[in-house]
Amino acid sequence: INGENVRTENFPGSITLNTENLILASDQGYDPYFGAIEELRIWNDVRSEEELRENMHLPLNGIESGLVSYWQFNAGSGLTTADMISNNQGTLTNMDEDDWIDSTIPFGDGVSDSQTEISGTVEFLDTDVSMYFNSHSSAEITVTRIDTIPNINPTEPDVVFDSQYWVVNRFGYGTFDADLTFTINEDLTDEDVSNPSQIKLYTRSSAADTDWIQLTTASSINAANKEVLFNGITGFSQFIIGRSAPQTLDFPLNLTIEIIGTNVHLSWDAVTGANSYKIYASDDPYATDWGMEIASVSGTSWNTTVFEEKKFYHVIASTDSMIRNVSKRSFRTRRKSAFRK
Repeated sequence: INGENVRTENFPGSITLNTENLILASDQGYDPYFGAIEELRIWNDVRSEEELRENMHLPLNGIESGLVSYWQFNAGSGLTTADMISNNQGTLTNMDEDDWIDSTIPFGDGVSDSQTEISGTVEFLDTDVSMYFNSHSSAEITVTRIDTIPNINPTEPDVVFDSQYWVVNRFGYGTFDADLTFTINEDLTDEDVSNPSQIKLYTRSSAADTDWIQLTTASSINAANKEVLFNGITGFSQFIIGRSAPQTLDFPLNLTIEIIGTNVHLSWDAVTGANSYKIYASDDPYATDWGMEIASVSGTSWNTTVFEEKKFYHVIASTDSMIRNVSKRSFRTRRKSAFRK
């Protein structure tokens, strides 16, 4: 069940051949099974635990050795389903057209790999996941990367890195503590590097198709390698990564300017949520950009020497993880008028 052997017994006698129909998803009295089926596979050899674990979230290509029948239930309509291996067409009973549904389970094209927990780093080949085990109990782990969008995305982030998501199944007992590194297809930014906490790891149970829950935030980012590190993971399940929506800051209000001798003094009201203010200077108040950043301060005032005949100043509220809004006002200083004062 779910890739784990829960019971083994000897079978007395032999399995006899017969020509009766093969009936699935019902009991011997033909009472129907209530549930959903994604795929059905019949083999003529014994599948190992690792083979089952590494393929239960991935479709087959139909040429696997020992595969006798393979129903994918992809028709979406009708009351029959095709066997892509042996042409054993299945008849769907106790069902009508409305019973076809879109798949919601964690399933799709991707890559899977199994490894054993050891102290230090464990690489899960081609899955874009590596783990550093701070503690472990030598359990078996199978990582599957699914290269498609899940049935729903987390709702909190503005951006979800959903070209892929992962299912991590652990087989064994005991506790563990691991640092997980994910490599994503999407780009990461310098801002992500400066603010790893805006990159979040979301989770739900291994077979769930329900909402995602935030588990933790990133500990560090390697933008060049598109790697995200999450420390202190103590449980496995499905994982997807997202970036928090940037928070918009208000404009700095009541921006004023004073000319004091040969100095320019700017002041403004504090903006809630800002931890710094950036000063830009340009010669054109109507320019599409703000010119050159000339200062960054933590307070609500700034001084400089008048060094040009004319200069327009722009003040923006800022944090490294938030959108910055420029003050609606710009100020022009004229050196001659300042000197006359």
